[in-house]
Amino acid sequence: MKKLLNLMVIVGAGCVLLFTACSGGGGTSSSGSSNQAAWTISQNANLVKPEVYGNPNAENTITFWTYRVLSPSSNYPRTAARITERIESWARKNPDTKVQVDIEIPAEKTNEFMVKIYESMKAGNAPSIAHVDSFFLPKLLDKEAGFKQTPQAFDPYLTKGELDNYFESYREFCTDENGSMIAHFVYTDVRVLWYRKDLMDAPPKTWDELISITKRLQSQGRATEGILTQGGRHENTFFYFVNMFWAAGGELVDASGKPVFAEGRNKQIMLDSLKLYKRLVDEGIMPSKVASIAGSGDLNAAVNMSMPPFILTGGWIDRTLPLVIGDEKFENYAIAPIPTLQAGQRPVSGAGGWSMVVLEQDPKLRAKAIDFLWHVYGGVEGMLAASEDGIPTFKNVAENWVSTETSRTKQESFEMLQYARLRPAAASYSDISLAMQVAIGEVILGTKTPEQALDDAWNEVMSVYNL
Repeated sequence: MKKLLNLMVIVGAGCVLLFTACSGGGGTSSSGSSNQAAWTISQNANLVKPEVYGNPNAENTITFWTYRVLSPSSNYPRTAARITERIESWARKNPDTKVQVDIEIPAEKTNEFMVKIYESMKAGNAPSIAHVDSFFLPKLLDKEAGFKQTPQAFDPYLTKGELDNYFESYREFCTDENGSMIAHFVYTDVRVLWYRKDLMDAPPKTWDELISITKRLQSQGRATEGILTQGGRHENTFFYFVNMFWAAGGELVDASGKPVFAEGRNKQIMLDSLKLYKRLVDEGIMPSKVASIAGSGDLNAAVNMSMPPFILTGGWIDRTLPLVIGDEKFENYAIAPIPTLQAGQRPVSGAGGWSMVVLEQDPKLRAKAIDFLWHVYGGVEGMLAASEDGIPTFKNVAENWVSTETSRTKQESFEMLQYARLRPAAASYSDISLAMQVAIGEVILGTKTPEQALDDAWNEVMSVYNL
């Protein structure tokens, strides 16, 4: 485990539940004294309802946009139970404050709701607290965006020991240009290749090897589709794809955050990556239907239909895929690094996860918001709860971490951190991702050549960057 700890230190970096109208500019507070302050919590009180956490009549209100996966209504039972316990614990200690859940963000609509958070910050009606997919966090630090609300610093509310407990790459990712930590990195995860160990002795190290294995299995009648992944409009579509680009030495942005993914050597590597996807489709290795797979649920359903020898996805599917294909079939799958374009290249595993920001402008409510956030999602117990189905970003939690009995592949995911790389902390990353999601889909469907798709993506990104 010490070895794994050292590896983490060097890491390179639908339906929406609208419960109430968003209260403009965060929460509300009252200085009046009433019997609310003497509110007594009975032992059997229901303190965690979908629309409100805590005393429903509390004098102070914090508003929250939560990621459903990290909420009491998570479709991952272990996470749901642990988060519920943490919220109940906080509520019993804070009867004067309630958390109003304005929105639960569904996993399938991440892009849409990241834009909604961005627009709410510009309008000045953002929630007190929000879950933010880490790929979008740099966009919320754009000083040219004209935000009326901005992420608030955690530093005044946390000890030096608490701040230093993050693995360095994750703390740096959540730090602004002034050196203030403006987000909490709740948990991390990795992108990997799942392979069927009953069909091969060892996983492929390159895409050429993957194609060769698939064709052999197809000729033997042991496989139809070779590999499945997400290819629709979703951040994962690009984040699964970009790993081979990084492994080949490509860079998305320069040191200043300027897009460079279609310039010079980077352009050739990105073209090679797009051409690889075209080759997979043309040679019958990857079906074009992946262009319509936008979420993990769709991907799991597709896997159930063909049980392919390979799945390009995240380490976390061990929580949901067995529920779809059954434990016995899932036992045939194992985790490996994502193949590279060329032999000898060191594989890369994109490390993601979700963060949290506090946007509350009122000092009193801001302190209460950070207290809630840290009690439920931070500290040792909060990190254990939030990373129940992920990977912790705290040193002292990871050092003593052991895989749960119900997740045999969690340790394998943890070990993939030796290949991990965070997204660049540049505001332009989300624009690159969105444009490349379109380009990838076009190449898969054959509506554009790799060259045309990349040129169009580049022009779209630069039109936004040059505004």
